[in-house]
Amino acid sequence: MDEKYQLMLVDYGVRIITALVIYIVGKWIAKIITGLVKKTMEKRNIDTALVSFAGTGTRVCSLAKRQSSEKNLLILPVNG
Repeated sequence: MDEKYQLMLVDYGVRIITALVIYIVGKWIAKIITGLVKKTMEKRNIDTALVSFAGTGTRVCSLAKRQSSEKNLLILPVNG
């Protein structure tokens, strides 16, 4: 194989592996945040349907991505 193609394969391989690591870590963090929100709401005796809804919403917002800036958007709930 030509050296040009080998360099290209290495470059894309590193990018793909980096993207996978970021994806896996992001899902892991979203799962932790969702669990914390659900536990907090359950301790305060909030309705189960609302706990489930808020958990799903928190997970979606944690994984959401802005289209314009291509940066991860992380929204944390504020308890007050």
